[in-house]
Amino acid sequence: MSSINRITFSHIKNICSSLFKKDKITPLGRWSVNKNKNHNLIVDYANEDHCGSCGEYINNKIDQEKILKYNEKNLEIEYSSIVLNTPN
Repeated sequence: MSSINRITFSHIKNICSSLFKKDKITPLGRWSVNKNKNHNLIVDYANEDHCGSCGEYINNKIDQEKILKYNEKNLEIEYSSIVLNTPN
């Protein structure tokens, strides 16, 4: 038999000890399992990590709206120019 297929006493010991071992709570940094933390603050941090800060989001939306309005005005001017300069 090769040594890969053999089951040793240390293997059996490790399996038995892992069966009776309690799960260890792993700390997760700022997201650790702590019951005393403010859950709303944790949600805000998660949103900021994912999307950026709320102020940044609002500024991006305002900039996008300004660009859309500017493009609409330009399209209206171009359309009126085409209508006025086209022969009937």
